[in-house]
Amino acid sequence: MTINYYVGWTGMPWRTDLLPEVAAPSNYKDPAKIAAVVQEKRAKQQETAGSAPIYGKLEAVTVLDGAGEVVFKHTSGDTLDGVADVTAGTAFATFLIDKFTFPTEDSDYELRVCDTQESARLIGIEVKTSLKMAAMELLTNNPLLSIHAPHQLPTRMWYRRTFCVDPFEMLRAGVPDLTLDAALSFLGGAPANVIHQDAILQSYTSAMSARELATCMGIAPAVTTAQTEMHSL
Repeated sequence: MTINYYVGWTGMPWRTDLLPEVAAPSNYKDPAKIAAVVQEKRAKQQETAGSAPIYGKLEAVTVLDGAGEVVFKHTSGDTLDGVADVTAGTAFATFLIDKFTFPTEDSDYELRVCDTQESARLIGIEVKTSLKMAAMELLTNNPLLSIHAPHQLPTRMWYRRTFCVDPFEMLRAGVPDLTLDAALSFLGGAPANVIHQDAILQSYTSAMSARELATCMGIAPAVTTAQTEMHSL
């Protein structure tokens, strides 16, 4: 039996100093138009940096079990195990390393729960991105960020994550303009377009949306939904 965990997350800009230089098309000659295009491209870079590893980092993460119960939640700046001001990426990576045994061989595809050695899957919208973002924080080898030493960071946390499933990516294959709300509505689920000011609530909504998609698509079995009050997060 495979144990499913649902991951929801939000990101924020981080190493935007590493973003590539932008330029206007080579046929542009008007300095004003060139400046406008460059400014627009830079603004778009900054806007999307928070959803890309290296350029962005995790702001908040929520992990649910099969019944929808919160098993992990953290927002950057929260305390972790008595350590103040821990980033979401560091906390999430710590949770993953402590909770799961990652594959070590290329031929091994299974993630396992440490306590029971049961097979596990991580399901979420762009879940692979969230794992890589968490890993990249620890790879910086910054003692203020790293709780685990870099050599203890499983490579398969951020590379060849065969145990990760993105139901939204599966559904919109061949339909690139499909939105999450449209996907949920198509499958008879509740829309996820509620935008919360609190990042942890956004991450919770994302995790619940992934759970609903996975259940509706038959990727995961239907399990009695937990009655978690969002204000308690």
